[in-house]
Amino acid sequence: MMEPPELSIIVNAYNTERYIAACLRSIFALEDAPTMEVIIIDDCSTDGTEQVVRSFDDPRLIYLRNEVNLNAAASVNIAMARARGRYIARIDSDDEYCPQYLKRTLPILREHPNVGLVYGDVAFMDEEGRINGGTADVASRRQGRPAIARELVPLMYDNFIPAATMIARREAWGDVLPVPAGRNFCDWYWTLNMARRWDFAFVDEVLANYRLHPGNMHKDMIRQKYGEMITFLNLEEIFAKEDFGRSHGQLKAEVFSSQFRTLGLKYFGFGMMPDARRCLVAAMCCHPVFILTNPEQMRLWLASFIPPSFYSWLKRRVWG
Repeated sequence: MMEPPELSIIVNAYNTERYIAACLRSIFALEDAPTMEVIIIDDCSTDGTEQVVRSFDDPRLIYLRNEVNLNAAASVNIAMARARGRYIARIDSDDEYCPQYLKRTLPILREHPNVGLVYGDVAFMDEEGRINGGTADVASRRQGRPAIARELVPLMYDNFIPAATMIARREAWGDVLPVPAGRNFCDWYWTLNMARRWDFAFVDEVLANYRLHPGNMHKDMIRQKYGEMITFLNLEEIFAKEDFGRSHGQLKAEVFSSQFRTLGLKYFGFGMMPDARRCLVAAMCCHPVFILTNPEQMRLWLASFIPPSFYSWLKRRVWG
């Protein structure tokens, strides 16, 4: 059997004929790339995704196709079981790496055996691949923590790690696989559970580009509300596994309040006012002081009782 490559890159694909070529070109253009394999897991695409992938003539490319649509969690389990690399990265086929991605991340994993995962920031791009100037603003969301840190508790409040930038050592992936059935919002499940054992390292740099388009899974998670179910399933599991001492109950109340507030804001942004109102009320019930002392949250809760068009008019006229 051939010597295992140092790196495996897994690409999740489903009906991304329009984008996957750019994703693959970004992988094959990575600077300082070690020996690697690129595993495409195609979840039974019905468009021309397979034809685009097969147009690439590169011996490092491995194409796997599900005979039926299995969804993200099952697909990534199949690809991870096939991966042989010492380090494993995963990217969705509508996103792209920046050329310096491996140059900035792999040396940290090689030099720091306590670090299980390395990540950076992402820039947002439109359907045509144009960068719009926005980022996930990961550095400020980390609130000044050291570049190498234990990040379990901060991650429970805010899923601030962009999935497209994650690269982890094989042992860290081994701690979180297989992904449980139905847990299609995988990245937060992975990072939460890796963070129970490993230090994480942050590279304060844009390492990948995240494509915004109508088919983004994160939009479906809000519209169909399965993201809410997975959010609290993940958190309940963490609080059942970890003992946070005398602060356990207080921490759980604050984390749940924070997540209900985040969900409320997302539902509000999609015009789903009953769900926004429900989550903002739940946030207040979990930790009243945390929410009631925040005028912005109170304003949004009140605004959830009125039609979105009227709220937009008030916002322009009253709040500028």
